[in-house]
Amino acid sequence: MSEHSTAETPAWFSPRAFAAWLALLLLLSYPDVFFGFGSFVLRDFAVFGYPLAEYHKASFWRGEFPLWNPLVYCGVPHLAQWNTLTLYPGTLIYLLLPLPVSVSLSWFCLLHLYSAGLGMYFLVRQGSGRDFPAALAGVAFAFSGLVQNCLMWPNNIAALGLMPWVVLAVMLGCAAGGRSLLLAALVGTLQMLAGAPEIIFVTWVLATGVAGASAFIDGRWSRIFCRAPRLVGIVALVTGLASVQLLPFFDLVRHSVRITHGHETIWSAHPVFWTNMFLPMAGGQHFANGVVYLNGQDWIHSYYSGLPVLCLALLSLGTRRSLYVRGAMLGVLGAMLLATGPEGHLFTWIDRVLPLDAIRFPVKFLVPVFFLLPLLAAKGAAILFTESGESSPPCGWRRTSLRCLWVFLSLFAISTVMIGTGVNEDASATGWNAFARLLWLAVSIVLVLQIRRAGGRKVAAWLQIGFLVVVWWDLKTHLPVLAPRIPPQIYEVENEILTDLAPRPTAGAGRLFRLPETEMRNTAFTDEDFDMVVLRRRAEAEPMFPSAKGFAMVEGFLALWFPLYDGLRTLLTDKDGKVNEEFADFLAITHTNSPVEIGSWSPRPGAHAWVTAGMAPKYLDTREAYQRIANGWWDAEKEVFLGRTWQSKVAATNYCEAKVGNVRFENGRVRFEVESDRPTVAVVAQAYHHWWTATAGGTAVEIMPANLGFQAVPVPAGRVEVELRYVDRWFQTGAALSLVTLVLWCALWFRWCGSRASGLQSGVHSS
Repeated sequence: MSEHSTAETPAWFSPRAFAAWLALLLLLSYPDVFFGFGSFVLRDFAVFGYPLAEYHKASFWRGEFPLWNPLVYCGVPHLAQWNTLTLYPGTLIYLLLPLPVSVSLSWFCLLHLYSAGLGMYFLVRQGSGRDFPAALAGVAFAFSGLVQNCLMWPNNIAALGLMPWVVLAVMLGCAAGGRSLLLAALVGTLQMLAGAPEIIFVTWVLATGVAGASAFIDGRWSRIFCRAPRLVGIVALVTGLASVQLLPFFDLVRHSVRITHGHETIWSAHPVFWTNMFLPMAGGQHFANGVVYLNGQDWIHSYYSGLPVLCLALLSLGTRRSLYVRGAMLGVLGAMLLATGPEGHLFTWIDRVLPLDAIRFPVKFLVPVFFLLPLLAAKGAAILFTESGESSPPCGWRRTSLRCLWVFLSLFAISTVMIGTGVNEDASATGWNAFARLLWLAVSIVLVLQIRRAGGRKVAAWLQIGFLVVVWWDLKTHLPVLAPRIPPQIYEVENEILTDLAPRPTAGAGRLFRLPETEMRNTAFTDEDFDMVVLRRRAEAEPMFPSAKGFAMVEGFLALWFPLYDGLRTLLTDKDGKVNEEFADFLAITHTNSPVEIGSWSPRPGAHAWVTAGMAPKYLDTREAYQRIANGWWDAEKEVFLGRTWQSKVAATNYCEAKVGNVRFENGRVRFEVESDRPTVAVVAQAYHHWWTATAGGTAVEIMPANLGFQAVPVPAGRVEVELRYVDRWFQTGAALSLVTLVLWCALWFRWCGSRASGLQSGVHSS
């Protein structure tokens, strides 16, 4: 067999075979998770993903739809957060399985990593028509540093798992139309419900680029003008189908603190971050538990996509470059520059025209880099293993490969010079890690040479499998710990410290408050074992952890919250850490933690109930109310601060004796009875939001913002039943719009029953 003959045996890397290979690699990578003996734990999985999933599952089995969460931030919308995955169909994995949430949620994440690799395989296979380059791209994407790092975020890994499927579906939908267009809209909607805005944005930029490039390469202007309306149609259908989630989200964004903070961007990639693409451990902070934190970066632990993958990506540039290759490389370079944030200047220039500051972590612009590099590597693999010479370098593959290898090694050498020494960096570990990366690169080069010299298809196929294993092993071992796990029993340990508190701080009964001086202790980097970290965070009531088990607290760990919360932090404690007792009483804070002893909670016997009545209304502007609360110049039991505009709408004038009873906090509903001999005001220590409505004695009344942003209701004299309900009008409007769009989608599906359900036969093959 000549050195230019192919070694590819389609049956070994066919879709069914690759699905099996990918499942095997996942099993070898995460055997404990695969069999339910381990659960992910790193950072946000434990303090964000798991508590949200636990809360969602508890609500689901109570027959509740979680529109509002009263347990964190003194009350905040839940579904409207978007990244809570409330409407994402994939959550049925942990909602329905009779397993601990930590196990089923880990399966949820692992399944989407599998989806990421499989989707990338089909995307490359559709474009190139070759199986082995597609298999290489699938393994490279699924096990890249970014994708494995995102196992800590269920919403991010869900969006990444669907990312290549959306790009493929949009490309086929624009080319073939008919049912392919409808399928593209369905896949796009599925990702839209995953709740990872930045990843979704990048996905649609890439999908639009790929669809546009396909139309341009096709060369017929009539087809170009035909595909543009199809793309618009797909976007319109996705927007309509996902309106039930998008409309509440945008309404919350409009009223959230994220808007009030304005142009705030953090966690940009370091200007020389690209050196970690060659030396994954260099310049980072190394801890005894194996975690490596990169230079000035807390969002991502790895910029590594594999040295063999980078080499093949460079090889794709050393040949006659297609529009795809040029566009992909420009995308890689542009995304790398944007990821550096304001320091890279490009981010600042574009931000003057487009609101890039909405992406608070510019490092997320690296997502397209990790997506495009496997595509370029697949192109390089297709060049090396091709039957015809049409894609071969004009100057010969040996000369081109040597040039690319020389460029690659030069970049590697520059990286070793430019990288700085990080805090707590283990120089010996960094050196051995770099040696291992070069070793696996050398093994991959030897395998490439042997594949081209292979005398039989079967031998060459085994060598190609070996090459994939080397790529996988290089990515799997490039950091000591990238996706750590703990026994799932750790998550299920009963938190006896909080359970034994009296009164128990639940919705309507009390709240927990962590003192500011303990926050650094709770969130600082640590060398502790991960099981001890989880147990400590549970005992210390790390934000979101208590809410998973039904405990209420002042804090939270969600993406969006009301401006009220920022004021709470400054009002509750002064600069010396002393608690504002009167305001803490009003917030129903029944326990505060010890600044010295971990897991110790002190009771506050003076805490008020969540619902009180009889206070005399005082009409003040916001500044006056803030000063009086901050200085303790008020009696929360006898006074309530309202805005001056409410003076003519409230019948109550003075303090009176009023009794509150039968208080019930349910799903988006608060019910209680007030008994008073004169008109009064009932105050609920829950955050004010414009979607709350109220009735008093069956008559609709307005809810007033009280005490800087809580709920107050005017109540007439006598024994009156009061009910507050959370009614999200944008959710209702979005649900109606989504239903209408779904009916339209179904009508079009049956209308186009003669159209191709897939574009696989439409001739959309372009490399």
